Amino acid sequence: MKKIYSIIGLSILSATFAPKASAQAPCNTFSNILEDLTNGNCRVEILSNNSTWFGAVVEIYAGNDNVTRATGVIDITGRAVIPFICGTMNDITVIELKKNGNVCEVFIGERIVLPIVLGAFNASLKGSTVVLNWNSVQEAMSSHFDVEKSSDGKSFSSVGTVKAAGFSYKSINYSFTDKSFAGTGFYRLKLVDLDGKSKYSKVVYVNGGSGASTTLSVFPNPFRSDVQLKGINASDVNKSNIRVFNVAGAEVGFKITGSNSISIDAGLPQGVYILSVKGQRYKLVKE
Repeated sequence: MKKIYSIIGLSILSATFAPKASAQAPCNTFSNILEDLTNGNCRVEILSNNSTWFGAVVEIYAGNDNVTRATGVIDITGRAVIPFICGTMNDITVIELKKNGNVCEVFIGERIVLPIVLGAFNASLKGSTVVLNWNSVQEAMSSHFDVEKSSDGKSFSSVGTVKAAGFSYKSINYSFTDKSFAGTGFYRLKLVDLDGKSKYSKVVYVNGGSGASTTLSVFPNPFRSDVQLKGINASDVNKSNIRVFNVAGAEVGFKITGSNSISIDAGLPQGVYILSVKGQRYKLVKE
């Protein structure tokens, strides 16, 4: 399921394309584009049914001037996966395979939006329980959300399931309450589609004081907007204890979005920022 992700766009590009005159073998190649605008991790996937093209170089051109934007290689299984930053290749015009002087062209077809687009996900401490809140921007063939928890941020197990809407083109809010919270915990959502496919959300962290670490750390770093504060009690996460600066020393805006999380202004330029927490300073890098 691809839920809670900012815009996820799966593009199925056209199938079987005619080769250039220089090609001596049929193209028989399919390509599609998978975009997850939530985390910015996109990729072009190429699948060739003709072993002649195994090992071929893939070149992706974009724009009216056909500028080469990315390259890759078809592996021995007939597949190539070429990652790129979402939004940087919206104008792809041609995908070319090149091998031993032969050239095969694969043109882009229609673009299709993936099943679930996740908007926000955060965790709040309410007494001795944790309330998780998230929302989907749109859903298509969504099945459910598995809520998973971890004590170390590495090994996760399910603590509950929330049914998804299935089909929706408006924002829907969801919530889940974990009554088994014991001081600290990491949470994530497993987004499951009706076809069984799944994907994970970001990880959020809650520290109620019990088992607190003496060392503060932050993640993710590099970051895009949201930053989790590990090792600080949730009661200390407030604007009296936290400040954010750019490298010139100017203070920049942020919002407290959860018990142990803040959201730094997404409109800020990429670069280095300084996070000050109760007098301790940490270097952050914005992607």
